[in-house]
Amino acid sequence: MSKTGIRGVSPRGSSIRIIFTWNGKRYFPTLKMEPTPANLEYAADLRREILRRIKVGAFNFSEFFPESPNAKKTDRSLFSDVAAAWLDSKRRNLAETTIGEYLATIGAYFSGKLGGMAMEDIGYLELDKLMCSLDVSNKTFNNILSVLRCIYAYGVDAGIVTVNHALKIGFAKIDDPTPDPLTIEEMSLVIRDMQQHYHEQIAIYFNLAFRIGFRPSEGIDLRWQNVDWQEKILRISTAKVRGVVKTTKTNKARLVELDDDSMALLKRLHQITGNAEYLLIAPVTGKPYPNTSYLVQKYWRPALARCNIRDRDARQTRHTCATMLLMGGSRDRWAAEQLGHSVEMFQKVYSKWLPKNDRRQELAKASAMFARMSDQIN
Repeated sequence: MSKTGIRGVSPRGSSIRIIFTWNGKRYFPTLKMEPTPANLEYAADLRREILRRIKVGAFNFSEFFPESPNAKKTDRSLFSDVAAAWLDSKRRNLAETTIGEYLATIGAYFSGKLGGMAMEDIGYLELDKLMCSLDVSNKTFNNILSVLRCIYAYGVDAGIVTVNHALKIGFAKIDDPTPDPLTIEEMSLVIRDMQQHYHEQIAIYFNLAFRIGFRPSEGIDLRWQNVDWQEKILRISTAKVRGVVKTTKTNKARLVELDDDSMALLKRLHQITGNAEYLLIAPVTGKPYPNTSYLVQKYWRPALARCNIRDRDARQTRHTCATMLLMGGSRDRWAAEQLGHSVEMFQKVYSKWLPKNDRRQELAKASAMFARMSDQIN
């Protein structure tokens, strides 16, 4: 503790000295201002902001102390500076939650090893070594690499580096999850469990997810203006991914036909959240969900565990809807339109759930047609 009683801040003649550690080196820059109580408090606030920037890998020495000799030593664009500039360029178009996630990624994986290095000194070998050292899932690996690629792309556009070395590192392979639908009995168990343990709208939401088959990212962005009560149709045109509203995965809106049970669920949900813009509102905050992770971790997975049902990703509600439509005898084309698939993709992913007797019926239809040809031959 300094003699001012403020950690890292002390008077130095007619100036104020700030002390902090950055990239393993201790710095003692001075502020040309009288060490009055008000100025000392200002210096303390400035130091706190410096420490915050250092923590997230966004500290730029020249920005805070342009006249310091150390500023000249750090004139070359550091990785942390470029990362901070890239984030600033995104703030207008991204939600704060998304910016926060990017900041966390930079702070957790890049700041310690790359933050204090001049970006032009970081080559492919350094980046590849860093990425190979990560002990994370393939999905997380790809998310981290995406941020790294964006930072380097910004560096190239800004003329700081000439090559995006991050593009030379390939994404990890992620296999699409195999459909692992729930049975009717399992669906019933899950919904009853949610009715007992959660706010009513949560059970309604997942009941609708089973019946309508929307993607989780689409479900959290559904709005009441998308419901056509007269025609019994739900328009799905957007999805929310990491706090950012986008078009659907196929970049196409779709109109989902609703049966009477789905309409009844929507009407009950409207009594709960109808005064809000979104169908689903967080019971605690009264706000829409920025992403799907909270719903999955707080509601979906605990319900499966309590019901002794094998753990699954929440996207299996969509797969369950698709297989139920098929086993119920729905036409491939209509079912594909309901879920926003091409017919070819729908058949490729779900055709094995067609009941065997239905397949035999289809074969019987073909046989009947060929029988007419046989009659003519004979």
